Amino acid sequence: MSDTVHIASLMVQCRPETLDAVAARIEREPEAEIAARDDAGKLIVLLETESSQRIADLSHAFALLDGALGCSLVFHGIDEDEPPAEDPSPSPIEEIR
Repeated sequence: MSDTVHIASLMVQCRPETLDAVAARIEREPEAEIAARDDAGKLIVLLETESSQRIADLSHAFALLDGALGCSLVFHGIDEDEPPAEDPSPSPIEEIR
């Protein structure tokens, strides 16, 4: 399993009368969480996935849901859980001493 996590936020626009159905379908995805919604048909969706391809796949799938008008990527970041590399050179403070 990868230690890299891709974090993204999406805005899904849908018809107001389909808001609940679209939200329910999105919430079935284990990597998705609805962070905000409004009665005009906008959903802000947070994703935590193992790859940018999975973000693209989910974004495309959400855009194609019945009642959805579109899906836009708002943010994408990568969190890599790697230990910091040790710098073999002495710090400037150590050089002064």
